[in-house]
Amino acid sequence: MPRSKRISTPVLVLACAVAAPDLAAQVRIGFQAGLVSSTLGGEAVASLGSRTGVTGGAFLAVPLSRVVTLQPGAAWIEKGVEETAFDVTDRIAFSYIALPLLVRFTLPSEVSVAAHAVLGPVLNVEMSCAVESESNNDRISVDCRSPLLQGGIPTKSTDIGFQFGGGVTILPRNRVNLVAQVAYELGLTSIDDSTPQFDVKNRAIIFSAGVTYAIGQ
Repeated sequence: MPRSKRISTPVLVLACAVAAPDLAAQVRIGFQAGLVSSTLGGEAVASLGSRTGVTGGAFLAVPLSRVVTLQPGAAWIEKGVEETAFDVTDRIAFSYIALPLLVRFTLPSEVSVAAHAVLGPVLNVEMSCAVESESNNDRISVDCRSPLLQGGIPTKSTDIGFQFGGGVTILPRNRVNLVAQVAYELGLTSIDDSTPQFDVKNRAIIFSAGVTYAIGQ
């Protein structure tokens, strides 16, 4: 092989490596969905059964460093409580638009899986609230503010929570990667709007999986 070709080959490889984008450091758009196990807590309520709901939404991942990423997003999430007795299931079902502003801490990894932790505040905007009852094939659903409920169940239109958890990212250095995560959301404000003495707060465990895509060259 001529000397010029022997030299040009490693130079070309090095040039390609330098020109290749650092996908792990690029802004990403992500989509995730999953299941939610929720209940209500606080001094004004006794122990109640949990409701299983769904969640789904999108987020941006904006890297601030190799370890720290800012992750704002928006998602649909279902919360509430549920009790079953004598083949009758009663529940209070909430639906929210959740607006989390999370900070993600990722452990640097040279392999195909990277662990991460997330934490940050969440603003929940109530979209619906219903009191439901199911028995065999019958189902009744009444809006929480309906006069049929003798004055209704007064709830606030917004709820502030704090979310923390962790998960893994598969293929973190690829343009497309997969994310699996579990997080706990602790309600910080009472959702009851009847009197300041009633302290009723949301509690939720969120299991989610999704995909992210690196934006840019």
